[in-house]
Amino acid sequence: MGVRHHFSQIHEKEVAEGLERVEILLDDGRYQAVLEGLEELLDYGVMKSELDEMIDETQETLKAQEDETKERLQAAITEYYDDVTGDTIYVPEGHSTQYVDIDRNQTSFYPRIVESGSISMFTIVAGFGQDDWVFFDSIIFNADGERFTWDLSYFDRQSEVGGGVFEWYILSELDIPTIMDDLELISSSDEVQVRFQGNGFRDYTLTENDKNKIRDMFDFYHLNEFEGISF
Repeated sequence: MGVRHHFSQIHEKEVAEGLERVEILLDDGRYQAVLEGLEELLDYGVMKSELDEMIDETQETLKAQEDETKERLQAAITEYYDDVTGDTIYVPEGHSTQYVDIDRNQTSFYPRIVESGSISMFTIVAGFGQDDWVFFDSIIFNADGERFTWDLSYFDRQSEVGGGVFEWYILSELDIPTIMDDLELISSSDEVQVRFQGNGFRDYTLTENDKNKIRDMFDFYHLNEFEGISF
């Protein structure tokens, strides 16, 4: 009896300390981490009713946040269903779902999701329009001092001439296996410098709007639990 009482005291102490950690997470608004922390505390077998109540409240908060995010994203993202191919294309509001947005004297770096059957591809349109050819076959990034390069297949580069020279790629995990991790880094960095490198080069610094589009599409992709390519 004494040993059981001793273990009960230890468990109560562990739960009390765990709740202090949960309180810190709560102050930071990290509700998913709060939920995981509370569920772990259930294993101690004490304060079950109190913990269950806190878990229910946290799940309700997470559900309300998810609903609010979905409503916001509905206004930020345009959807188009192609009757011929059966594909559904999602782009940030203001971008074309049927054409690539590459304007003269402008640089484009924006996301698109292409849903085809049970597979969805998170892609990036990367390119520009200007007066001269670059023939770029790599993109070099400096994201808050972290440098990395996307090496591209020259034969996948798309181009058009008319009122200027337009060059672009539509890139996915099939082209850049690390693209999802790289985009997470890009969207969370304060300053991202981009160099389109080829026979010449073109430099561009991503705007906050560019990064917001990537973040919104990431949220949309994860909330809808799209299935990507399995390697």
